[in-house]
Amino acid sequence: MERKLTFKVDPEMIQGTGILGRLGVFAAGIGKRALVFSGEGLVEAASAARVSSLLEDAGVDVISSDAAPILAAADTAEIA
Repeated sequence: MERKLTFKVDPEMIQGTGILGRLGVFAAGIGKRALVFSGEGLVEAASAARVSSLLEDAGVDVISSDAAPILAAADTAEIA
């Protein structure tokens, strides 16, 4: 039997100098788990590690995948 998950995302864009440092606070206000889905470039630049660390410091459980190819399709996250 195929399981289907449907959810709604209310987009919100927050920008400004140093805003990435507040990522954990914003994410913790939304939920308790996060999928950090990145590719080689973000892993090499340590951006994915920084994002994961900010989330974990705020008490958010992180599931990481660095399997995203350049210009990944939406269904790539399901494969990871």
